[in-house]
Amino acid sequence: MVIHPLDVSFDWRKNKLRDLDFTDCTYLEIWHHSCKEKNFSNLPEISGLKTIVINFTNSENLYGLGKYPNLERIELYYCRNMKLLDGIEYLSKKITFFQLDYSKKIQNFNRIVELENIEDLRYNESGKIENIDFILQMKKLRTFCFVNTNVVDGNLYPLLQHEPKLTSVGFMNKRHYSHKLEYIKQKLGCFDACNIKTPIINLEDNM
Repeated sequence: MVIHPLDVSFDWRKNKLRDLDFTDCTYLEIWHHSCKEKNFSNLPEISGLKTIVINFTNSENLYGLGKYPNLERIELYYCRNMKLLDGIEYLSKKITFFQLDYSKKIQNFNRIVELENIEDLRYNESGKIENIDFILQMKKLRTFCFVNTNVVDGNLYPLLQHEPKLTSVGFMNKRHYSHKLEYIKQKLGCFDACNIKTPIINLEDNM
């Protein structure tokens, strides 16, 4: 990744916030974040932040991310303690991209509908979700990727029912799924989201 002048990337375990300059920062990447309150309340205040990427955190919810009113993109990886999307009601309404990978304990992923302007949603390698009916409420959604995340009821009809039509989807075929990826792509005339941007990353070496 090319680091631009307004980008900040650091390791929470190795760097102190007071030593970093967040002036005019629009892109923030954090490694190994931790907080006593087990949320994001200790993140720095950055009024102009548009993209935040967090790799590994002990946060159990989304509280604290609402401090970024201009946020447009969230990427969260390895949120192994995260159980709830509580706090999502405070997030920026400008968010169009939301990715949550390797986070297997989430119990209420359907609250994602509260981010009504999301166009690209990725929830990969993250255990299970009961169903994907909630995407029918997300009228601006264009891309939905859930590679190696199990849809318990197996009903993938919402991918075909979504209006307007989805332009890209991505998932792994499973025996209990109502449709195969190839059929969905053919019916929608859409792309495989996995070919647009690799949704699965391996960060284990950075643990």
